Amino acid sequence: MTAHLVGSFALILLAAWFSGWPLAWSVAGSALLLGLWLLGLVRRALDPRALRLLPGHALLFFAAGRTGCVPALYLWLSASVLIFGLMLARPWGRPLWAILWPVSMAAIHQVGATKLVGSAFWAWTVGLGLLGLGLTAREMRTILRARGDSC
Repeated sequence: MTAHLVGSFALILLAAWFSGWPLAWSVAGSALLLGLWLLGLVRRALDPRALRLLPGHALLFFAAGRTGCVPALYLWLSASVLIFGLMLARPWGRPLWAILWPVSMAAIHQVGATKLVGSAFWAWTVGLGLLGLGLTAREMRTILRARGDSC
């Protein structure tokens, strides 16, 4: 777990430093990522989910910056703020975790679709749509099977 924590911290710094966003967006993104990292450390025993997902969120922030995809940045920012809210609203916010998968898939779609046209675009869109539906269904099943602290 220590290697994951150190690696996540390093990845956050690298993603913010080399993302290519203007300074204000890089600072906002790194502040959100570091805030999630710190909140994940504090609440690790209650819900380790944020620490597990943090490398993916850092890479998505980096990829959105490298492609210059502003809609992906806005989706990423909304997902990060939602994660903060859900971690603090526990257990009442548990069913809302399923919302994060479609938002994340939409941001990934925006990043990946910047140069795609025609059938490649549609293959990317359908593939991510199916993946997003599958992940959302899995999350809903996990939520419905959870004991005790679900809504």
